[in-house]
Amino acid sequence: MEAKWDARLVFDKDGKIAGLNFAPTAKPKPQGVEEIWEGKLPAGAIELRMVFHFFKQKDGGYAGTMDSPDQGANDLVADEVTIKDAAVRVRWIRLGVVFEGKLSKDGQEISGEFKQAGQSFPLTLKKVKKVTEAKRPQTPKKPFPYDEVEVTYENKKGDILKGNELGNEDDRQPRHGVPSTAPPVGASGRHGAVAR
Repeated sequence: MEAKWDARLVFDKDGKIAGLNFAPTAKPKPQGVEEIWEGKLPAGAIELRMVFHFFKQKDGGYAGTMDSPDQGANDLVADEVTIKDAAVRVRWIRLGVVFEGKLSKDGQEISGEFKQAGQSFPLTLKKVKKVTEAKRPQTPKKPFPYDEVEVTYENKKGDILKGNELGNEDDRQPRHGVPSTAPPVGASGRHGAVAR
């Protein structure tokens, strides 16, 4: 199979060619009846959520994509998807990734190996109706287990107003890693520096 490539010229501020970039042409996301499979890939001290989307094609074959939500990667279109009897094989050539697994008798689980860069990791995928939303402990909901105090500092010389919230844990609550201060996240977030 011959690969297609996109070429992009990069220009500097004076309109002169400053570079030329080549990248494989992005494949369109597959269409068809979708099956969603989720699992957790052990990667050292952490586990990465993985989501595979398989799309049944008119010819009886499959196409697919992979998401790695914890890494912000979505819709990575597979180069090959083979599902025959109980054997499942999915391959992403550019990523150097191959997943090979076996479908359970009830058709609700695929147990296999996720291979990349010469390493192999166990990965079990479970069939789901929709992708599970991540629980975000960094976005706590009230009532907080700490006191919340808003603080601002004005730098008149720099015409900048900085704001933030400080949180003090309630000593009556068990300690569970709530930070005592929230770092500023800039003008686009809830807190942070705001230029006037």
